[in-house]
Amino acid sequence: MIRTLTVDLGGTLVPVDRTSTTATLARLLGLDLPRARALMGELAKRRRCTPGQLAEELATRFTSTNPARLHQVLKRARDRATAPPLYPDAAPALDRLRSRGLRLVAVTNSLGCTVPADPVAALGGVVDHVVYSADVGATKPDSDLFRHIEHATNSAAHELVHVGDSARSDAAAALACGWSAVWLDRTGANPHRCPPGAAYAATLADLPRLLEGDG
Repeated sequence: MIRTLTVDLGGTLVPVDRTSTTATLARLLGLDLPRARALMGELAKRRRCTPGQLAEELATRFTSTNPARLHQVLKRARDRATAPPLYPDAAPALDRLRSRGLRLVAVTNSLGCTVPADPVAALGGVVDHVVYSADVGATKPDSDLFRHIEHATNSAAHELVHVGDSARSDAAAALACGWSAVWLDRTGANPHRCPPGAAYAATLADLPRLLEGDG
């Protein structure tokens, strides 16, 4: 029986910007996007820091980059994270699942410098807790992050289901840890990309039906 539902944040509960913070940093640092993502995973997603601290660290590595510009980008990202808009399907679907007695946890690989100092009111309305990779020291798809959630929620792997929009970092990673998984494809056009063993959803409104009997 499923006791705990974990939900990815960006792209699942919260819309992502057309140009991500990491993509903007990649342009400023003169990196391609894969290298910038790897760098952010190394420097920023496994620890808390401030926008100013990360900007200075990046400027030290990339001496031709303006630290003030980096700080501006990172601070703007942190400001957005304090009041994120939710997808319209988020609250209705999660309210129905909560009414079944499921514990709801949001999980995100957010940059540590964008983690709000105080609980985010918008998220508190739909989930019971938010797990930031910066506080765990591990990011999806690392198994350490999923094991941390098992311990924090006192749930066994077979009692957990994870929902997210990344086939690899969300669905496949959860399945590899023995969890159930739902891959969210908001385009509704790629069911063939759903990892074997995961359920497929085009909207969060599908969740109550997919989890019927598990609440």
